[in-house]
Amino acid sequence: MRQLRDGHSALEVARTAAGRFFADQPILLGAEATARRELEELPCGQRTDTGRARLVRRQKNPSPLCPDCSLREECFQLSPQPALLWQWQKLGLLDRELRLTLRGKIVSFFLGPEGLALAAALEDGRYPLEDLVFDTANLFAGDRFAGTNPRRLGRLVRVCEHTYRRITIEGWLEHGVPTQYGSGAAEAVRALVEQKARRGEVAAAHEYAGRGDIDRLLTEWRSLLRQVAGAPALKMVDCGMRNAESEGPESEAAGFKPGTRNATTLSAVLARRWDEFRGLCRAQLGAAKADALPNLPPLTAEQRRPVNHRFFRATAAKRW
Repeated sequence: MRQLRDGHSALEVARTAAGRFFADQPILLGAEATARRELEELPCGQRTDTGRARLVRRQKNPSPLCPDCSLREECFQLSPQPALLWQWQKLGLLDRELRLTLRGKIVSFFLGPEGLALAAALEDGRYPLEDLVFDTANLFAGDRFAGTNPRRLGRLVRVCEHTYRRITIEGWLEHGVPTQYGSGAAEAVRALVEQKARRGEVAAAHEYAGRGDIDRLLTEWRSLLRQVAGAPALKMVDCGMRNAESEGPESEAAGFKPGTRNATTLSAVLARRWDEFRGLCRAQLGAAKADALPNLPPLTAEQRRPVNHRFFRATAAKRW
């Protein structure tokens, strides 16, 4: 995805990148057949093999372009199984031309699904960024801090489910939520950072979490903040977040048609909130430097005893 930041189309990557991975079989990106076609040959405008295969098989609201298309039989031979580029389109990371949207650029700054959650929260203008700084800790919690509450609880869950329409992608999303998400971690981190609670006290309040889990949570949370703080700013590009399968303005995931004033406003708001969030992460990291080390236990009596490292020459009597 990082190769697409400079405005390149994913079709260009699909022509060359599929054979670069170390695998027994070529990794299919989902645009191998379409990449060999000129864009003018595709009246439907679909840029992925999966999109063409699903469009020609659609029973409800079929496309009027498919019956008379010269590539109809070829589209029927393509697999409708979800492929990588088609899934990125469904998530709004790529537009209809397979170029990165602003949402996709945010996701490209991260290696895991945490970028999807951040992008969804930043697009919601009513989501306080101060709360998002701590809510990101839930992305690494699993079920260790939830206790008797459901794992998928909190505002970040709701915005993810709404943004990604409860889609499931193995290893990334489960019903629209990152797979490692777990409630309760944000409150634990807030207690440690803002209320200066001891880690042992926080661990004692959670039945299934120990001090090691607390240390790991803080490490992963601060690592995410460093990634955000070190990420570049978003360039003002008029990006529409479209759905890959549908046609018309109702198909666009963000609800705005590219090239309109609403889409430009959405891009400006998202870029501004991203900059503000980066600033909050930098401020949080700066405040955490003083107490970054864990509370170490007191030294034992053996450890407090002075150690003499001098060497003494043995006497003649002791030699024998």
